[in-house]
Amino acid sequence: MSASSRTATHKVVRYTTGEEEMYDLVADPWELVNMLGDGSVTPDDRALRDGFFARLFGSSGLCLPPPPGYAVP
Repeated sequence: MSASSRTATHKVVRYTTGEEEMYDLVADPWELVNMLGDGSVTPDDRALRDGFFARLFGSSGLCLPPPPGYAVP
């Protein structure tokens, strides 16, 4: 299971294992180079990534909205 978000230019993914991926869809449309894994991420890219995850998980760090049947502890 994972959570992901995208814009016209970037895509970010967080897996339940804690691994994260970020792709520049303009420069890398086939998603071959994980920007978070190769050290090419800039401070602006990191801010974009943080914004994606803030919208996905909010300040609680939990998926918003929670999956059906899941009670927030």
